[in-house]
Amino acid sequence: MNGTQNLAARAGRWSAAHWKAATLAWVAFVVVAVVLGKVVGTVKLTDAEQATGEAARAQAILQGAGFSQPAAENVLVQSRSRTVADPAFRATIARVTAKLRTLPEVQNVRSPLGRGGAGAISQDSHSVLVEFSIAGPSAKADSKVQPVLDTVDRLQQQSPGFTVAEFGFASANKELTDTLGQDFRKAEQLSVPITFLILLFAFGAFVAAGVPVCSRSPQCSARSGSRA
Repeated sequence: MNGTQNLAARAGRWSAAHWKAATLAWVAFVVVAVVLGKVVGTVKLTDAEQATGEAARAQAILQGAGFSQPAAENVLVQSRSRTVADPAFRATIARVTAKLRTLPEVQNVRSPLGRGGAGAISQDSHSVLVEFSIAGPSAKADSKVQPVLDTVDRLQQQSPGFTVAEFGFASANKELTDTLGQDFRKAEQLSVPITFLILLFAFGAFVAAGVPVCSRSPQCSARSGSRA
């Protein structure tokens, strides 16, 4: 009968007889898989791959022609008591704009006080947007935006009475990636011990206790002989 058993049956019998080794091997496999997954990382879909229909075709044409689409970002500068006409407000805008232009990760900084910037000023003149782009392709922008976020945080600390906050494609993607990463890390921390307990319970209680007893019992031997 042993010669007719398939690979799964032989593996099951071996695991039942050596449940400790099987459990440790499975846990080691899970740990190695998790580590390799982190090292290899993920490959993100391009805009053309994510889009559908005519939008996908347009994105593919742009990508094939070598046109890059940098990730757009904005810094909101806002005051509840001051307007854009106030010198302190204008000085804050100038400080934010000048600092952003010094960052290697930033390009195409557009001040709301410059030519054509009227559309970046709110109707009540209490809020403005400083527009810019993250240098390089948009698919990699979330990995380059952290220095910009840190700079904006420092500008906020240096601007009492004003709100200075960043938002946009790159910063949103980074926040989403960080949140998902934290969730996956929590899941990994829970899944490994739970998997270990399940395997220990399954191999140690059911299979390891049942198969050896059955193989030694007269009834089981008789059934095996009749099937052979």
